[in-house]
Amino acid sequence: MDGQSPTTRNFVAALRNHWLEAMSGSASVPFAIWAVFAGEPYQQRILAAASVFCLLFAAYRMWASERKRVNDLLSQADIAAATREQAAAIREQTAALRHSPQGAGDVRVDGGTGGVSLRAGDGGAGGSGGPLNIIGGSAHAPILPDMPIHDLFFHIQPDILENPDEHRWQALGREMMDKFGTGQLNVWGREIDPATKRGGALAPISPDYWRNRDFIYHFLQPDKGLGVVNGGELAHTYCWQEPKALQYADLQVNRAQAMSVWPTSREGAAHAALDWKEPVEAIYAFCDQEAVARCRRYQQQIVNATKRGHEIEDKMRAIRDADPAGGFNGRPESLKEYNSLRDRLERMSDVASHADTGMVHEFKALHEEIAEKLLSGEVIARGFAEPHSSGREEVQIKPSEWRIIILNPYSKTAVKNGTSTIVYSGVQIAQVRK
Repeated sequence: MDGQSPTTRNFVAALRNHWLEAMSGSASVPFAIWAVFAGEPYQQRILAAASVFCLLFAAYRMWASERKRVNDLLSQADIAAATREQAAAIREQTAALRHSPQGAGDVRVDGGTGGVSLRAGDGGAGGSGGPLNIIGGSAHAPILPDMPIHDLFFHIQPDILENPDEHRWQALGREMMDKFGTGQLNVWGREIDPATKRGGALAPISPDYWRNRDFIYHFLQPDKGLGVVNGGELAHTYCWQEPKALQYADLQVNRAQAMSVWPTSREGAAHAALDWKEPVEAIYAFCDQEAVARCRRYQQQIVNATKRGHEIEDKMRAIRDADPAGGFNGRPESLKEYNSLRDRLERMSDVASHADTGMVHEFKALHEEIAEKLLSGEVIARGFAEPHSSGREEVQIKPSEWRIIILNPYSKTAVKNGTSTIVYSGVQIAQVRK
């Protein structure tokens, strides 16, 4: 550990190692080439410049390495802190039972979520009205373009660009043009002027237009096929009968109308019937059941130790309050019992502390296991891409994304590795059916 201590000696040693590495590596190559062509009179100055540059470069490399370590440790600390918060919540819920009329009920740890459940009392009844599903606001609200054609294609078929040799976009494009041509789905575009090759304002496109048209699939690119190339606006349509016929750019549809035709993606429809679970519940359901059982035992130990600790505190308080003065003069037996209860309370505290440490360790292993399953595609996740805005659909998170994001099960988010930046919120997990 002495080599890890933040001493001046260790700093100088680390800086020297990085500096020597830079001086003998690629960072010094440009200076060596410069020295060869500059000639002997300038070689010493170039060597000095290289030394200074490599010293600065070495200092940066040291800072970058330490910064990455700090970010990684912070990410691990967030998970551990969240697990400890859950343990604290369990203890608080258990403590609350003492003040409840049904406090003598059966206290158990919920096998699905890891929370506390109380089997006692009537629990009360609440109303359950059905959810309101209102689309479009007013019954007479105008239908306006608010969804680029790029977004609609990827909503219907998120994997449309995978395996390009299959040309998946062609079949979907024909299906979509059928909807446009029969008037089942409105579409807008910017008419391109043949002379200037520039697009005008968004305007409705007649269903008849699609009789002899096809898509130009620029809009599947990340830039959504928007912009000007070689002085002309990128067209999204063309006529296969007459090359010089009218073309449109920037195709858009109405989101609510499109969702009524394709409410879920092709991939999403297959996954809609899956048993989606909250992250903590999914970890308990899909990971190593022996580790899950150990984690649950630790949780139950915390509950039991906390409950017994409160009972002991009540007994100690009763013994102490038996004497209005609060002392034990003339009450040797009471003092002996009080000290015995205090020893038992300390043991309960040790049990709870040990269980807390064990639960954190087991849950960390379970968290690493679910991360591996997400990366391999054995389980899948969905969530809302951040920054989230009203009306945005949840999306399936690709397995490859888990190389750069980390699941935070308690906040139901996925954050960028090494940072606190939220990439997805409202995350849910399901097991893929084989």
